[in-house]
Amino acid sequence: MTNLPALTRAASAARRRRARLPEPPPAARRWLLASLVQDLAYGARLLAARPAFTTIAVVTLALGIGANTAIFSIVNTLYLQALPFPNPERLVMTWEYEIDDPEAVFIVSQPNWEDWQRQSTAFEHMAIWELLRFNLAGDGEPEQVFGMRVSHGLFPMLGMSPQLGRTFTPEEDAPGHDVVVISDSLWRGRHGARPDIIGQPMRVNGRPHEIVGVMPPAFIFEQPRYHVWVPIAFNANDAARDSHSFRSAARLRNGVSFEAARAELDTIGRRLGAQHDANRGESATITPMVDLGVAYLKPTFYALLGAVALVLLIACVNVANLLLAQSAARGREFAIRAALGAGRARLVSQLFAEGLLLSLAGGVAGIVVAGAGTAVLDRALPPAIQFAPFREPGGTSLDPMVLSFTFAAAVLTGILFSLAPALGVARSRPAASLKATGDRGGTSSHTRLRGILVGVEVALAVVVLAGAGLMIKSVGRLLAVDPGLDTRNVLLMDIALPQEDFYGPRSAPHSAPTWNVSSPLCKASCRTEPLATCR
Repeated sequence: MTNLPALTRAASAARRRRARLPEPPPAARRWLLASLVQDLAYGARLLAARPAFTTIAVVTLALGIGANTAIFSIVNTLYLQALPFPNPERLVMTWEYEIDDPEAVFIVSQPNWEDWQRQSTAFEHMAIWELLRFNLAGDGEPEQVFGMRVSHGLFPMLGMSPQLGRTFTPEEDAPGHDVVVISDSLWRGRHGARPDIIGQPMRVNGRPHEIVGVMPPAFIFEQPRYHVWVPIAFNANDAARDSHSFRSAARLRNGVSFEAARAELDTIGRRLGAQHDANRGESATITPMVDLGVAYLKPTFYALLGAVALVLLIACVNVANLLLAQSAARGREFAIRAALGAGRARLVSQLFAEGLLLSLAGGVAGIVVAGAGTAVLDRALPPAIQFAPFREPGGTSLDPMVLSFTFAAAVLTGILFSLAPALGVARSRPAASLKATGDRGGTSSHTRLRGILVGVEVALAVVVLAGAGLMIKSVGRLLAVDPGLDTRNVLLMDIALPQEDFYGPRSAPHSAPTWNVSSPLCKASCRTEPLATCR
């Protein structure tokens, strides 16, 4: 009679012994690694033995991966890279806008900004500035440089400190303080990087100013061409609520969401609209600082990225078709290997190893294509993109994030175009391949797969061509729009003349015209006084 308790105890002991046995993974991992190395070495020999096939496949992948990398590098520069300031996600631009047209934001006036500053609780710092040009004299030759009038809160808002000296104090926002902060490049280029530069005089628009600070080399606001910052020194021309002359920004307090800050500022703006006739029908809003000057192009670049992704997919289908034809020609080889004991998983891994080698080679070549493409795009892009705020001109580069994207794209494409031949091998019957005459062991499943791939390729090409045709048609219609005036032989001029109230003594009659149509964000591109004629 069977002793059940004894058997139960023996089974439990056996389970415990099995549980205490050392795991075999180290040996298994060594075997897998050796198999992978063997597959890669064999795949490299096969690709080297077929130079025509390998060249066509690599060039096809290089064009697809290179185009994607070039466009992604622009998207990365404009939309994915963080601003060069601490906690940049909390930095926002503040605007006025028409309530009837919320998308039409414009720059702000001094009285409205001061009311926002007094009444809001959502912001840790607020700042206001105006973009200007300054005539410099002193050390070296006289020159004109770009600069700004800024409130004292600009540098604390950005979280930036000078490398030498200090920035502005709250008292220096009032007129009568002739101090200046300069950039690192101006300090080095004009003043020879003098260590005793703090306290030295420099003539700005004909008036002596004391240099009180030098910003660090990495400081860029809004563009690298701005080298001089002077106190805001509000004057009589700034006091009108309808004098929209300034840009402004703020840093959100910790714990305050973007939506809450926007709602609070909108409430304040509507309240001011009810209190002041000049603000009737207007309110205030915020936008992320990182979107300044580039937000309106985001749909275009993402659509372009989608288009080149389709091109890469077409390249994958092309290479998959080539590999499928090669695997069909190697049907007898796979059948013999299967007959000698190679499992289907082993054969499929061999095809994936070959695909990985092709994709990595295509990725390396794609980086070369992308480097040439970004150089061409940097020159071809309009100035609004080349000189986008907070970005270095020509700053599109193959940084680590872009190279990571290229590597990921290469691996993904290798997997994608290896699926079709791997599926064909997995479904093949070794016996049928061995019975096939000649060197080719193609089967009906290979033929069907190749037909499907050709159909997919044609469908994707139709989508890309249709999208490109619609885009060309839209651009053509835009270029054909009659602006209502004859622009032939008409030139635009931008003449910056000093004003007596702030910029120093008059150097030309007040009747000189200034044409400035560069900023689409301004409600008025220039001041409404005799000095300027706006259109």
